[in-house]
Amino acid sequence: MQAASAITKEWRGRRLAVSVLLGASAAYTAALAWSAGAPASSAALATGAVLAASVASTRKALLPQVFARAVTWLFFGPSALVVLGSLLSGRTLLEPLPFAVAGGVALLAGAPLLHTREARDPFAPVRFRRTWIAGATAALVAAIATGSLAVFAAYWGELAAAAGIAALAVGLAASARGVLAMRGSGVVLGGTTVLGAAVAALATGFAPLLLAAIPGLLLVAPIVLSRVVPGDGRSDGAVADEAPRVRVSTAARVAEDLGADLGEEADAESVAAPRRLARDRVT
Repeated sequence: MQAASAITKEWRGRRLAVSVLLGASAAYTAALAWSAGAPASSAALATGAVLAASVASTRKALLPQVFARAVTWLFFGPSALVVLGSLLSGRTLLEPLPFAVAGGVALLAGAPLLHTREARDPFAPVRFRRTWIAGATAALVAAIATGSLAVFAAYWGELAAAAGIAALAVGLAASARGVLAMRGSGVVLGGTTVLGAAVAALATGFAPLLLAAIPGLLLVAPIVLSRVVPGDGRSDGAVADEAPRVRVSTAARVAEDLGADLGEEADAESVAAPRRLARDRVT
């Protein structure tokens, strides 16, 4: 019981730390926008996104955690690049430094939260789980970025471009949601966004929109890798053997979890017994 309680406290501490860091980043975003005289709409959009990430990071489910990391990557990536560039050029830019530090620490502290039981049980693909999550995170990053671009395009009166970019943003967000729900439609939609990004870039003449194709490629990559990289030998014809294997694995995990919850190690017999029972039921 003590071991389980310690793990629970660690997860709570991590979620709280990430939430505080993102909340502080939201406050810094508002202060920086106000001091720079940025438009109120831009400041509200940026601050609101970081505040939403701060709230999402307190949730146990995988989708809110991925959303929080996507927003964090949005301000950490550019800030870290600017800080690194300023250091290499001999200049010192202090404004982006808090974003780089807070974002980097939040990403590191929050990484294990993607693999808790609450995050792992609803999303447990056979292989390439980290690749799927990376693709979904990249899709949300691109969705937020392109969605913001659509808002600004509409503000400047480019309604046709705004509609096309907004459709791309919705497709990216839907593909991330579909993949994390373990739906094949999410992968198909992710692949479609590759073509959508190319069309949007050509139609608007804005080449950076091609970057929105990267998430789609990441979401399709596990499908390609599963055909190339040797795995556990399973094929489409081995579906009938999957259920017994799941039962044995689940029974063993229940025994191990039971031992952990009781604050003691599960001995070999307590783990082996459910395995034998599961095999007997299957046969």
